[in-house]
Amino acid sequence: MNKIKGYAVAFLLGAFLFNAIPIMAQSIEVLFNSINISVNGVKVEADNILFEGTTYVPLRAIAVILDKEVSYDADTRTALINDKSVSAPAPTPVPIQQPTGQATTGQKNALNKAKLYIDIMAFSYTGLIEQLEHDKFSHDEAVYAADNCGADWFEQATIKGKAYLEIMAFSRDGLIDQLIHDGFTREQSEYGAKENGF
Repeated sequence: MNKIKGYAVAFLLGAFLFNAIPIMAQSIEVLFNSINISVNGVKVEADNILFEGTTYVPLRAIAVILDKEVSYDADTRTALINDKSVSAPAPTPVPIQQPTGQATTGQKNALNKAKLYIDIMAFSYTGLIEQLEHDKFSHDEAVYAADNCGADWFEQATIKGKAYLEIMAFSRDGLIDQLIHDGFTREQSEYGAKENGF
């Protein structure tokens, strides 16, 4: 099991525990746990979060395995896994920086941790680097991971904005300022606000 402490996980659970946006870093402790998951009789490898006796499974990882898409109904507070929408435009592929040489063990581990983080919550580029540095990866390892994790930072801003709006009311400018505070560029923050109805 891997222990994680820090503001990144605080947003995931802190908002529900403290009923507020964790503008300031909160420190909580969760455990990455492995449990057996079976989908249509097929064993699925997926990291899970154990928090206060409850196991949380990453919906996005399960949806990818099922070739489905994840959405959230804020009115009923329901996470939905459905067939992919035929009319939805295909996402723009994100260029992944190819490593110039053999990756070091630290770079590989940082990249694996970055992908795990992106699966459970939204990060800005700089926010992901800061979280990995908080996890004691070097700056170079953290930058390598952020550069190669395949995240679409505009999509991450949209997801982060949606998460904020599900727990608190924001004006357009307030949401943009909050996203900028989280390390997104102004362009990414404005895009995230626009995609959430502003």
